[in-house]
Amino acid sequence: MMFRTSDLAARVRLPLIALGLVVVALALGRSAAAQDQPGRVLVLTFESDAGLPRTYWLGEAVTLLTIDELTALGVPVLTRDQRLQVFDELRVPASVALTRATLLRVAHLVGAEEIVEGSVAVDGAEVTVRARSLLVQAGRYRTEIVERGPAGDLVGVSRRVARHLARDAGARIPDNVVRRDGEVPLDAFELYVKGVVAGAADARIRLLRAAIEKYPGYDRARLALWEAQAEAGDHQFALQAARGVPATSPLARDAQFAAARSLIELQQYEEAYATLTGLTDAKADPGVLNNLGVVQLRRGGGAEAGSPAYFFHRAAELDPDDPDLFFNLGYAYALARDANAAIYWLREAVRRDPSDSDAHYVLGVALLAYGADAEAARERELARRLSARYEDESRPGEPLARNLERVKDSPEPLHTVRFDRSLAEAAEPQRRDMARLQIDEGERYYAQHKDSEALGAVRRALFLAPYDRDGLLLLARIQLRTGHVRDAAESARVALWAGETAAGHVVLGQALVEARDVAGARAEVDRALALEPDSPEARALLSRINALAR
Repeated sequence: MMFRTSDLAARVRLPLIALGLVVVALALGRSAAAQDQPGRVLVLTFESDAGLPRTYWLGEAVTLLTIDELTALGVPVLTRDQRLQVFDELRVPASVALTRATLLRVAHLVGAEEIVEGSVAVDGAEVTVRARSLLVQAGRYRTEIVERGPAGDLVGVSRRVARHLARDAGARIPDNVVRRDGEVPLDAFELYVKGVVAGAADARIRLLRAAIEKYPGYDRARLALWEAQAEAGDHQFALQAARGVPATSPLARDAQFAAARSLIELQQYEEAYATLTGLTDAKADPGVLNNLGVVQLRRGGGAEAGSPAYFFHRAAELDPDDPDLFFNLGYAYALARDANAAIYWLREAVRRDPSDSDAHYVLGVALLAYGADAEAARERELARRLSARYEDESRPGEPLARNLERVKDSPEPLHTVRFDRSLAEAAEPQRRDMARLQIDEGERYYAQHKDSEALGAVRRALFLAPYDRDGLLLLARIQLRTGHVRDAAESARVALWAGETAAGHVVLGQALVEARDVAGARAEVDRALALEPDSPEARALLSRINALAR
């Protein structure tokens, strides 16, 4: 079970994803001891005739059944939520057919060795499921698998397909297959799938409740119901759904985490703390530790029960790639008026996500308390540029804003961006030189239209020097060329904050044109021409703006 990250989408767009860095590698890679096991598999949504009300849900149903059966057979496979999150990060639509080149690129980025795609069709009383595996390294497909059976035996047909896929992947089929949901009746499974894919929250809740009525032991449906009710802001009912999962269920840990998440929203901090502490007895996950820190921060917990910074620090140690954990750690120190520690950890946060407006704002407050007035003013200015919420935060010395801490919706890390640990070990005097080398490499790749390689080089440069103007401007250009308009505008704004140039205003203007903000684009090109009257890029952009105006 994984948790939807809708809360996080607006704020936790994953390390550097806010700047469009899509060079990813899942932290789900195989260990050296497991090299003889099947490679990781990415299962795409099976195609179906979505236009027929009776069968529109079948594609997602077969996908879920295939993922579940491969998991039960011991094949490493990305879950549905992981797949959707990765596609969202990569700005790849998850509901349309993709070219083989795009599929191979996605597989390479997520560390998948095989991609499964297929279709499901119903003809009268018969269902047909087709599937084929794309071998990533070889760039070719295996022989297509075709299974048919009665429409009422959709589960059995899908499981036979999954077994063929598992054998082709080299998995050893166990004698006894243990499935986490048991044998779910088809009518309950249909309601569950329709609830999962439903767009409106009320429809999702209604369908999931109906699935549970059909099969009261459907723990996965209870967790999906918790998720839907939590997204609707009804944490009282969400808590009931999570508590409906028994302690003997394979999903009990996820349910307890979900319950604690709702308890936090309901301000029942004592019970939330007790629930999360119980989870750490078995396993200390970053999300569990982070939420313990949030509980302590909100209820004012003392050192005897663990300070907020203590839990945030442990969480960051377990997941050193998540900027939110570093933000929470720095924010906790800032609230405790430890400016020195706050500055250190908030700088680590912006190193991982230079567009984090909250981190820049809190860092500015901490720097002001430390006596670094000039640097504090720059950080506060950048916060204003990145977020409208800080436009009025112009009076120094005001109390630090509350409720900025970030709660996790999953106990384990869901983000995919990873940083090169060797970069963090570089001596500070060497960082700028190393960053310059990476930017030069990125510019060469950019000139060759190798955008993926260019992004990798820029990522390394910005980890070394988060405010490097040239690196940020190159990043904005790459984002603009790859269609990430909003991210390109953000990157260009940070680049202009780091150092105003005509080129920076041109790139921002180009992004605004793509975003249909013609007036904003004209203001940018006017400023670019004021700085560099002979700029051919600025004049070309001005001509384009005038044509749009006409």
